[in-house]
Amino acid sequence: MNSRKEFYKIEKVLKGVANHRRIEMLELIVKDSGLSGEDIAEKLNVNYQTGSSHLRKLVRAELVSAYREGQSLAHDPSPLGLKVITFLKKLK
Repeated sequence: MNSRKEFYKIEKVLKGVANHRRIEMLELIVKDSGLSGEDIAEKLNVNYQTGSSHLRKLVRAELVSAYREGQSLAHDPSPLGLKVITFLKKLK
């Protein structure tokens, strides 16, 4: 039987991708890792602040990792993010 802690982890992941914009961002980061928040906002034609908010949620859900690259943050998919995007593609 799963523990409550495991259920919370699943909930966090599901909340992380419970938005079409975050799914789109995760898919973009999987295809082109190392993008900054500015790059992602530009490629998806969204406001930088809105994009940053969504990226923070993806990082909190442990679907994306962020690291410093110069003066900006770059983003890579986490192993969990790769599994989630594979799962989501099966739902299409």
